Amino acid sequence: MTDWDAIVKRHGALVWASTQRIVGNLADTEDCVQETFLAAIRTSQRQNVRSWPALLRRIAIRTAIDRLRQRTMRGQAGEEALDTVQSPGPDPLQHAQTSELAVALRANLAQLPPAQAGAFCLRYFDELSNEDIGEVLGTNANAVGVLLHRARERLRDLMRPLEISFESETSNESKRS
Repeated sequence: MTDWDAIVKRHGALVWASTQRIVGNLADTEDCVQETFLAAIRTSQRQNVRSWPALLRRIAIRTAIDRLRQRTMRGQAGEEALDTVQSPGPDPLQHAQTSELAVALRANLAQLPPAQAGAFCLRYFDELSNEDIGEVLGTNANAVGVLLHRARERLRDLMRPLEISFESETSNESKRS
């Protein structure tokens, strides 16, 4: 019998951090964490679990990306993502641009194929190596490299209109000064 209390205590912070960095708000993070552990219970009933951290991360990433897709389909990707935006600080324009970029990145992650989105999140949000990502995703480091390349290329294309918007805002600011 699996000691779920011990698993939650040992890996709860990992699941929380992985989902929070992707969904960006408290309510969705809480839901994703709960869904992750429920899915892990179901998985452990069907098969022997070799690595709890790998299984939980894989489920957490998939659950969080699915949540982003749901928000995007409801047209709420932007407004729900603002829970974690930092205080404006000395430069309100930079703060606004950073917030807009975070919202756009989350919305665009939802448009990537699941494996690419998962690899991207594990690399750039959780800062895992290609080898560690391969363990989580059940593939090898070379395949992870391909997934990351394709994810970056697709995100670059999806984010390009925002880049143009920022460039024109910045040039307009310079002209006013």
